Parts: sequence; C-alpha cells; structure tokens
Amino acid sequence: IGQKIGDIHLYSNKTFEVEPNGSARSVYFLLGVALLVILSAFVNYINLATSKALDRAKEVGIRKVVGSTKNQLRIQFLFESFIVNLLAALFATLLILFISNKFIELAGVPSEFQIFSDSFFWIMLMGFTFLGVLLSGVYPAFVLSSFKPASILKGNFAHSVQGEFLRKSLVVFQFAITIILLVQIFTVNSQLDYLKNIDTGVDIDQTLVVLAPSQNKIRQNYDVFKQRLLENPSISNVSVSGAVPGQISSQFSTTTGINLAQAAEKHNYNFYLTVIDSDYIPLMGMNILAGENFNLSSKPKKNEVIVNEEAIKLWKIPNAEAAVGKVLKFWGSERTIKAVVQNHHQESAKSPYMPIIYRYSTNFNSLASIKFIGANPKDQVAMIKEIYEAEFPGTPFTYFFMDQEFNKQFKEENRFQSVFMVLTAFSILIACLGLFGLAMFTVSKRQKEIGIRKVLGASVGNILILLSSSFLKIVLISVLIGLPITYLLVNNWLDNFAFRIELNWWLFTGPILLIFFLVIISISINTIGSALTNPANVLKED
Repeated sequence: IGQKIGDIHLYSNKTFEVEPNGSARSVYFLLGVALLVILSAFVNYINLATSKALDRAKEVGIRKVVGSTKNQLRIQFLFESFIVNLLAALFATLLILFISNKFIELAGVPSEFQIFSDSFFWIMLMGFTFLGVLLSGVYPAFVLSSFKPASILKGNFAHSVQGEFLRKSLVVFQFAITIILLVQIFTVNSQLDYLKNIDTGVDIDQTLVVLAPSQNKIRQNYDVFKQRLLENPSISNVSVSGAVPGQISSQFSTTTGINLAQAAEKHNYNFYLTVIDSDYIPLMGMNILAGENFNLSSKPKKNEVIVNEEAIKLWKIPNAEAAVGKVLKFWGSERTIKAVVQNHHQESAKSPYMPIIYRYSTNFNSLASIKFIGANPKDQVAMIKEIYEAEFPGTPFTYFFMDQEFNKQFKEENRFQSVFMVLTAFSILIACLGLFGLAMFTVSKRQKEIGIRKVLGASVGNILILLSSSFLKIVLISVLIGLPITYLLVNNWLDNFAFRIELNWWLFTGPILLIFFLVIISISINTIGSALTNPANVLKED
C-alpha cells in the first residue's frame, strides 16, 4: 500500500523505519490542550467583563438617557473587546518573536523554519483574534446594553440570577479544565519516570559501541583489536553482535514460520534474529535461565541457537528448562535451542518484549560493544579511538554510548512532556488570574457587609471562611466534573504503553489539593486586607 512521504513522520509505524516516528495523536492532543488554554482565557474575559457590569451600569444608564441605542452600546463594547484582543495578539506576536528559537528547539521543529514567513501563522493569528472578539465580546456587549436606565439611575440595579449562574458555570468549566490538565501532567511525568527507571534487563552503562569498518578485509583485524583493548585494565569486556539494546528493531533480521520440529500446529509469528559471540551475554549482564552460553573453547555448533522467554512463549513451551534441547525448523534446516535468556527491553518499555533468536558469530560485521571501567569517558574514547585507527587504518571511527542511544527512544515523550507542562502552566496561571480578579471584585462589593460583620464581632478568620466557601464549592463541583473525564483520558493514554504505571490516588489528590491551595491563597490575599480595614472607614460612606 502506498504512503505519502509527508505522512511518514507522524502516521507511519512500520517495523523498519530509519528512526523513531513522531505521533499524530500527541500533536492533536497538544493542539486540543492549546485550544482549551485559549478558551480558558476567553472565559476569564467574559467573567470579569460581566462582573464589572455594576461598575458600568450608571455609564450605560446615562448613555441611554442621552439617546444612545442598544446597537450603539453593543458596537462600543464589541470595539473594546476588539482592542483588548488586538493588543493581546500584538503581545503574543512579540512574545513569539522573543521565544521562537527556544520553541523551535523545544518542539523539534527544523532550525531553518521561520514562523513569521508562514502564511498559515498569520491566518491563524487573525482567525483567533476575530474568534476572541466574538467569544469574549458578544455576551458582555449584550448584557451591558440591556440595562434599563430607570432602574439603574434609581439605584435598584443588581446582577441577575441568570448572570450569576453563568459566571459560576464558567468558573466551574475553567477549573475543570485545569484539574484535567494537572492530573494529566502528573500522570505523564510519573509514566516517563517509570519508563526511564525500569529495569531493562541488561547493563547498558559504561558501554561504548563501535561501528564495523566497511571493508571486509580490514574487519579481519578484529581479534587483534579486541586483544589490545583487553590489555588495558580499564576495559573489562569486548563483544561483537548484529544489534545492541536501544537500537530500533530494523537492526534485526526478521522471519516467520519458525516452529518446533514436533509441533502439530504451525504458526507464522514474527521473530527477530541477530548474531552474537560468546562474550555478548556476560557483557550485557543478561540472565541465562536454562542451558549454557555459547563457549568459544568448545567451538559452538552452527545449528545451536539461544532464545529469549518471549520466543518460547510463542512456541507454547511451559518453561525455560523444557525449552533447552528442543529442535526448531529453521529456514529448511534444524536448529537446537542451547539456552534460554531472560526477557530484556531491546527497545524502551513503551513496546512489548520482542521474541529474539540469537545465532553465533565472531565476525565483526556490524557492531563491537566495549565495556569500560572508570568515570572518565572522554579518556576512554580517546584510547579506544587510537587502537581502532591503528588496527583499521583509513576507516572512520564511528561510535555511540549505549545508554545515550537507549534514551533517544524517549525523545518524542520528552518533547511532549515539555510542551504539555508549558501549556498546563499557562492554564493554571490564567485560572488563577481569573480567580484573583473575581475574588477581588467579590470582596470589593461586600466591603460594607464585611464592615458590619466586624462590628458585630466577626474575626478575620470568620470572614475568610465566609468568602472562601462559595469559591471552594465551585472548585468542588469542578473536581466532580473533571475527575471522571481525566480518569478516562489518562487511562486511554497509558494504554499506548506495553508497560505502564498503575493509577494511584495521589495522581488525583495532588492536583486537587494544589487547586484548593491556590484558591485559598487568592481569596486570602483579597480578603485579609479588607478584613483588617477599620469598619468605620467603610460604613461612614453611607
């Protein structure tokens, strides 16, 4: 089946890709999060604009008395919204200008990419500016223009029940988004830490891997190269193989149709094949469950193979001991299982264990792994390079560290984690700013009530509890809405991993406690100042 070249990076998951692919799902997920952050900002504007309606009520009443129509007032308020969104777009453009290089590095965008020369960027900027005017301006404009001048000028104007309900609903929506994103980022961080710290089943530390020379004749110097390396006390072992842990599966040969010679039922499972010498298993710290390793002194037979647990599982062999000595039908010939090794993560724990078959070879055709001792890799590389160039003259010294190669598999997840954390931080900041503004407005409108309560003996703590309770109830509703949604989302995301964390209670309670803490801080900052004010200064105004 054909595939567009432009689709390979995000949509291809073929076995023999030249490098790990990106994920279209992650891109769309982050795009959705970005849209939620923008929507949260619009919610803030609507809430604050309508909350300030009382302050502008007299202005609207006077304008209507002197002849302003509803349409004129709506145009005025929409124009104000347009100016706010235009200034926001200009500020966003300047911010992008300053952080574009860091963003390109963070998102893995090609360094030659110029965001301001991309017409799609300008279309999106203008589109979101226009959308912002509509979403954040239309409702306030219609609310403010609907005030009745007679009620306003008599002082009988108050917020409607419907308006209060809408504002509280918007705050619930905003904090539900924040809780969902916080639980998600807690889960992402925990899952990635789990993947990076999981026992791989092999020892990948302090291992340098050297690529074989391209000429067959020069490769024959491998035995001398190995001996010279082992003469150095800082080198503990050297081995050749066709692939090493951390490399993508394309480094293996693959085949189907390998079955037990006595199997009644044949299958076509896909197996991964590579070659190793007798030093490979001890160098990698692999655990032999049954049987014996290839032994150079006993001249291993060509018809012997070593397999891993996943392979014998596919053949339905009950345990490692039962597998040793079994005969396999292998490419028209027969091979005997010499040993079974414990499963290890050839690729990261994102993927399931691979069924691997190891054949014996001492030819330096692909890779040489060198296990060194000591904490100065730079000196080790220099020493190995000197020996390599002496034994393989005229060939480039190409190498990599096995642990670094293994960690490359987390490149996409690390990028996803970084971008997601930035977006979540913006969401929390916007939610807190909106909450702070609403708390400040609420406190300012209830200053006389606070003054009366103080005169009647209420303490600062009593007033703080009184004003915080309504906001805490809103957050509690947000929690009840957000938790089921975020539980489904994180479970769905974790299903993409063969090895995953269990969803613990702290992944949910941590974000919730953080939100409650931010709410209390925001309310306290606004409340304590008003509660400490002399009530006489407030009440004398009436």
